[in-house]
Amino acid sequence: MIKPRLAVLISGNGSNLQALIDHTQTGRLPAEIALVISNRAEAFGLQRAASANIPHRLLASQGIAREAYDSTLIAALQAAQVDWIVLAGFMRILTPAFIQTFAGRIINIHPSLLPAYKGLHTHQRVLADQQTQHGCSVHVVTAELDDGPILAQAKIDIAYPNTEQQLAAQVHQLEHQLYPLTLFGLCTQQCYDADHQGWQPVAGSYSSHQAIFAQTLSATSLQQVFQTWLNSALHY
Repeated sequence: MIKPRLAVLISGNGSNLQALIDHTQTGRLPAEIALVISNRAEAFGLQRAASANIPHRLLASQGIAREAYDSTLIAALQAAQVDWIVLAGFMRILTPAFIQTFAGRIINIHPSLLPAYKGLHTHQRVLADQQTQHGCSVHVVTAELDDGPILAQAKIDIAYPNTEQQLAAQVHQLEHQLYPLTLFGLCTQQCYDADHQGWQPVAGSYSSHQAIFAQTLSATSLQQVFQTWLNSALHY
């Protein structure tokens, strides 16, 4: 099969990028990371890409008008001929022109159970509200912030007392499993069938707006699906 080409956009540490690198290198995730772009020079994710011999670029955004920056970003992504644009801690709001150019092909992972807690500081806000559950969501990016069709979600129960740092670490564990699994579904045009506990081809014409996981996964269920995926004999 022809492997889809991914562009991963980052602004910081790049832990989700590293998870994607790991699984593409093993052949478990049938995709090629064709380009990594950071808008910040200090982003450690650029070093992760360099260590994996993945093409990477710094496109610094500070002091540049949003429309001008996105125009440059569009040109770089089109030149790389990418199929999917994967936001992994990319701390910029994309312009409507950018989203329209790649409509239906931009995905993001957000640290909350959307539509709750859109925006920043989700862990802090969840704890302040004394919520009993928290998690992460993978969604298709649209013009509205942290909106768009939800492809997958995973949740944890919150034990108190808790801190923002502890909660963030727990959610990161979910993200590092949920994002590769969601991309696996997108790249192979499959959804996870919870009743049969396996991957099934999408019936009819495929749409990137179709949920990969029909239900929000508990941390335990996500771990089971992820471990089965890791242990499968399937390589691409």
